[in-house]
Amino acid sequence: PDDRWVEPVANAFNMHAGLEPVLKPMTPVAEIAIIDPATTLRHWAPEKRPQAELNDLGFYQALVEARLPFEFLSDQVMTAAALKRFKVVILANATCLSDAQCQALRDYVAAGGSVVAAHETSLNDEKGKARADFGLGDIFGVTMTSPPRGPVKNSYVALNGDHPIAQGFGGTERIIGGTQLIAVEPTTKVDLPFLTVPDFPDLPMEEVYPRLPPQGAGVVARTTDAGGRVVYIPWNIGEVFWTYLAPDQGRVIANAVKWALGKAPEVEISGQGVFDVALHESEAGRALCLLNLTNPMMMKGPLRETYAVGPLTVTIDVPAGRLLANVRLVVAGQDVPFSAKDGRVTVELASIETMEVVHLVWS
Repeated sequence: PDDRWVEPVANAFNMHAGLEPVLKPMTPVAEIAIIDPATTLRHWAPEKRPQAELNDLGFYQALVEARLPFEFLSDQVMTAAALKRFKVVILANATCLSDAQCQALRDYVAAGGSVVAAHETSLNDEKGKARADFGLGDIFGVTMTSPPRGPVKNSYVALNGDHPIAQGFGGTERIIGGTQLIAVEPTTKVDLPFLTVPDFPDLPMEEVYPRLPPQGAGVVARTTDAGGRVVYIPWNIGEVFWTYLAPDQGRVIANAVKWALGKAPEVEISGQGVFDVALHESEAGRALCLLNLTNPMMMKGPLRETYAVGPLTVTIDVPAGRLLANVRLVVAGQDVPFSAKDGRVTVELASIETMEVVHLVWS
């Protein structure tokens, strides 16, 4: 005898009924893919799987906060053809990769694709056997000089120069580093936006000070011969961000992905709030889905209440050769004014409660 469930379920189905005609003929067109490391995860016992996924969760959180549309792609179907439609591929901690999987990534980079990778990615083969060095070392532009170690305490990385990945940290010369570290050295021309601060004791208090100046690669960035960009982070940045949610690590991830993208993202949103952003496309138009996650427990799942956000300014790329006829807010059920300039359309949204879909219709 509890009818409280009826209204929210009816509301959800009604929203889906309104969205389906718009989204059903479309396909996702995100420029960014996070590789789901199935080959790595199958080596973990089910009860320990949450520990293995911490790095992926950290990158997920960082990209959501950065309002970047992205998709997941299983490494089981990670062929060069499957990777081709993405501009940036993210390997948060794909420890186990076969030679064939590494070659698919190598072919993708050779064709101009960009990669952001971290920690132990490609150190083991698909059977979990350790390699002597990274399977993707030629892509990362580094070689391993010391194997993974940790947990490490008092770990920091220091800003180094004015590289875009090191922007936005005004007021500090260093940020928290990893609890699991790998020592690497460049094998080709690279930039080092961050240097490692050699770790030091955390107790007793009088011993808590750095012994040596920043040295060694904390973040590695390079431009490939094919015009793509590669970022390698030799520590567990995703896990650290997910565990502590200190904004600096999220900014490093977002900066790295945006730099690897090499251009303005296809979608830019200004205004307060946290959104899961997805971009879909068909021959008839584009649809930007904005799911409002603005809630203290947004990653837990069940929400007691949704917090409406707005106003927002949304800018979306218009593909070359397309002429825009009108813009409609599907959930609100209304056409809205827009402005178009330099191949991008800008729309103002007064408010979003749960979700809105900005539908661009081609003429």
